[in-house]
Amino acid sequence: MAQLPPVDRYAPPSTRLNSLDAYVKAFGFNPLSDVFQAHLSCNDIHSECMLSIWFGDGGFTELVRAFIGFRKPANLSKDKGLCELLLPQAIVGEAVDREMNQICKQLAKPLATYAPADISGFSFQALQLQDNAPLLHQLLTAVAIKNEPEENTNDGQGTKHRNKAIMVDFSLSVLAYARTKNANLVQGNMGYFLNATCTGKRTVDVLHQLGVSISYESVLRMEKVRPY
Repeated sequence: MAQLPPVDRYAPPSTRLNSLDAYVKAFGFNPLSDVFQAHLSCNDIHSECMLSIWFGDGGFTELVRAFIGFRKPANLSKDKGLCELLLPQAIVGEAVDREMNQICKQLAKPLATYAPADISGFSFQALQLQDNAPLLHQLLTAVAIKNEPEENTNDGQGTKHRNKAIMVDFSLSVLAYARTKNANLVQGNMGYFLNATCTGKRTVDVLHQLGVSISYESVLRMEKVRPY
């Protein structure tokens, strides 16, 4: 039986970690993650108790967050194993797929049903996409917004206002439009706006390829059926 090396509980962390590492190795576990894997493979009461402690109260989440914070951001994308572990399960899983389906249904708008009130009364705030896609919305918000959701910038020609929250909502609408062309509520409004401001066909079609607007031909069809 391995003996626990004598160590001061109040010694520096490095000293205590070295003692713990030696103790773990004495029991045939190397590295410490082997202990965690052994608990996963055991079915005894002690292992189940330890796992409940590690996974309970957000412990596992904190473990992953601490690990990602420890790694240099530039190296994370190079760690293929980490990407395969985190991305498919935590980001592109069933929950996100379900949220995307909800958004696509919410943003579906047949061109023949557009009315003047749809154009004049449109607002991203009214859509409240975060209600149907809380996980996706939170992810994009974390990527795009570090501080305030709105900011004023000065480019030398006057102060410009940027609403980052709208940018996040617009990004979600583009992703939905990429998944299905039927999710075109935002793009239909943009197409109508571009046509009303006499934007040329080539420009509209470029914006259509970027997912910002419906195609020029769709704009013309919407003009023909619009109930004015």
